[in-house]
Amino acid sequence: MPFSLDAHRQTFPLSEEEEERLNDLISHQRELGMEPRDDSFLTYLYVSKQVNLTVKDAAEELVLVDYFYNHTPYGRLIEETMKHVASHIKKTYRITWTQTWNLVRLYVPTMLKLICADAKRLPSFYPPLPFSPPPPLVSAPVPSPPHPEDRTRKEMQREATSTGVEA
Repeated sequence: MPFSLDAHRQTFPLSEEEEERLNDLISHQRELGMEPRDDSFLTYLYVSKQVNLTVKDAAEELVLVDYFYNHTPYGRLIEETMKHVASHIKKTYRITWTQTWNLVRLYVPTMLKLICADAKRLPSFYPPLPFSPPPPLVSAPVPSPPHPEDRTRKEMQREATSTGVEA
């Protein structure tokens, strides 16, 4: 059953401070051009102080997740990806389901966001860096060994002599 903040609030009313945090978060999301969603568990975690995020960071994360859902295959892939990775981890490392799920829910969403981000240009909330980032690391091409048919007769004789085999 999907999470619903409104349904949760009916069962467990928010404190005055939590209502204030929620309204602050909604305001920040709207400033960033996103209409808040009722199914956001991150909103609940932020409001109830279960994540160590500023209102700005929480709003930006929510906007990015919304962007991923609407503009990349993230929304279609996240559930199946998490199931697949969890199954692999559980079988490979033979740990409990709780341990497996704690790892999967912590790392897989970020992993999939990075994979999706690699294929898309993402909105930026941050000003340009005040310095130039370092150039990407590029390794020198490794020369491939010559094909045996490309060697000259002299090279083959030299190689045969050094190994003690006659050419």
